Amino acid sequence: MFSRLDAKISLFSTACISLFFLLILHFKWSYNVLPMLLSLIGIAVIVQGVKQTPWRLERRDKGLIIAFIGYFLLFVLSLLIHQGKAKELDLPSRMLLVLPLLAVCYRFKPNPLWILYAIVLATLSAGVVAVVQFFGLGMPHIFPVHMYIQSGGIIMSLAMFSLTAAFFFKQRRMHFWLWLSILACGLGILAAVLNQSRGPWVVAPFILAVILWFNRKLLSKWLIALLLLIALVAGGFGGHLIEQRWQQARNDITQYIEQNNGSSSLGARFDMWKSALLGIQEKPIFGWGLQGVKTMRQQHAEQKQISKVAGEFGHAHNQYLHDASARGLLGLAALLAIFLVPLRLFWLGMKRSAPQSLARLWGVLGMVHILAIMGYCLSQSFLSHNSGVMFYGFVVVLLLGLQKNASIRPLDDEKIE
Repeated sequence: MFSRLDAKISLFSTACISLFFLLILHFKWSYNVLPMLLSLIGIAVIVQGVKQTPWRLERRDKGLIIAFIGYFLLFVLSLLIHQGKAKELDLPSRMLLVLPLLAVCYRFKPNPLWILYAIVLATLSAGVVAVVQFFGLGMPHIFPVHMYIQSGGIIMSLAMFSLTAAFFFKQRRMHFWLWLSILACGLGILAAVLNQSRGPWVVAPFILAVILWFNRKLLSKWLIALLLLIALVAGGFGGHLIEQRWQQARNDITQYIEQNNGSSSLGARFDMWKSALLGIQEKPIFGWGLQGVKTMRQQHAEQKQISKVAGEFGHAHNQYLHDASARGLLGLAALLAIFLVPLRLFWLGMKRSAPQSLARLWGVLGMVHILAIMGYCLSQSFLSHNSGVMFYGFVVVLLLGLQKNASIRPLDDEKIE
């Protein structure tokens, strides 16, 4: 049984987690302050004595912790080898900051349904704000203003989360939240279209296929028709934007192939990828370091191997190539580890879960989250920004903690039906 203090901390933790999703697209401070508050609570639990708490670190927890710490240590090693600056450790340190959230989940057991509701409402609010800004106020495509490219991926992820939640609500016959989740998914996709960041558009069909495959037994004619309707409505409102952006992409590709134009949006990306590949060939093990990559790219521009525009960027607009050029193949391995280790953990946890259980829901959400971020990283350095690191790391740790809670407390599932 919870003590009164534990119950209050559980409520506070649930509120912080919920606010993280609700506010991340609207206020910059939200993806720093809220995880930090939860981290402090988790550290306090750990300091009290891990052995005295009602949870224990299992093999799955250790695997995640090792992967995240290994990712951070590769930055430390690169800094020492290349004599970098201490601020280079700021972003990877966020991966360590979110780890104490495991202790919060296991000790205080945040309310799973409230968190699920918050995800749906976060998607809904983002969609409404984007529609009002674009159609009502005539504002430009950038939503939100403070992290345009990152927000496109986050909005699309929230939309996919809402669709996954809709299948769960359908199983539980929670009709109000089922329809609200479907509405949120539609508005979220429309918001991602209005955002005009093309990377999530490319990834979305694959993620949608993954969600439908995991929930194939729940598909019905009316649900398929509804999903098609959502796609048509979103396409109807934002179709001209999609057409413009894809036409621009085609023009950029044509100009790059025929005229070697590396100054356009995609042309600069192609040149940055070319520069990164050249850098990997030159220093494959430990890479160039974060500052060295910038110098390397400028040298490639001076040698006219890439355009001057591409030479001005500090990263390759591809997380895999960026990490491999900055920290070598070891850095690439560390990056893949923070994706593939938790992906495997979610898969194993889902296989052991009942079809209608919360544990399976968190497993599917976790896999959708990781696969989506891996997709975004193909066309942008998603983890080279604070918002991207915090969104990825926080959600991974949270969902793993919730999945384990649901696995070891199956009776709790019965209470929420």
